[in-house]
Amino acid sequence: MSLNDTKLSLILIMYVIFSLISRKHKLFPDIWSLREWSNWLTPSSFGSKRFDTMFYICAMDCLPYIKHDEKEMSHAVWSTPKQLVTDHIHGNVRLAPPQLYEMSRLLRFQKFEEISKFSVSREVKGSKRLLPVRIKLSDGIVSLLPGDDKYEPIIELANTREKDESSLYEVEDNQVNLEEFRQDVKNFNRIEIVSRRKFRILCNQELCGHYCSNFTNEDYVEKIVHLPNL
Repeated sequence: MSLNDTKLSLILIMYVIFSLISRKHKLFPDIWSLREWSNWLTPSSFGSKRFDTMFYICAMDCLPYIKHDEKEMSHAVWSTPKQLVTDHIHGNVRLAPPQLYEMSRLLRFQKFEEISKFSVSREVKGSKRLLPVRIKLSDGIVSLLPGDDKYEPIIELANTREKDESSLYEVEDNQVNLEEFRQDVKNFNRIEIVSRRKFRILCNQELCGHYCSNFTNEDYVEKIVHLPNL
């Protein structure tokens, strides 16, 4: 039996168990209200422990009861995208790059009804798995995503170089800075990180029905990049 067959078998077993428990306790989770939003895969440079993660949008009329397993999840907080990004900047919470990217998408919506309606129409267009390719430059880190002009060339470059197993980056280039790495690029889809308080998200493409995602926090000292078709 192949690895994929084993995974499929485990999924089916978990589905049966979940169904039996739901019937026994007369619980009927409203899974039909979940709207597929995006799919992220941990970069290969992070080693063998990687996650293939789906993000979902769900509209609820009231806050549900939450019980934590005290292992992967110890507590929960209900907040807004703006507040979460602000808390990240001030060090109150830590958001990983995929979460920052998704928060920048959600910041485009002013009302919850807008995101709820949009998620329904966008879901039919599916999701393309986002596998970041990380580059360490002289003044920061770039996570390139599919659709960026530099994404495929950097993957090809990384495949030609000997990989340092201790490095968290596919490519390291201390001779190039963030601004230089943007030169001659027309199609952007990337996350630039200088520090927790200095980061920028650049995307001028509508991928799988998503709007362009652009965010420059107030503490970023460089000038805002003017992108086409925003």
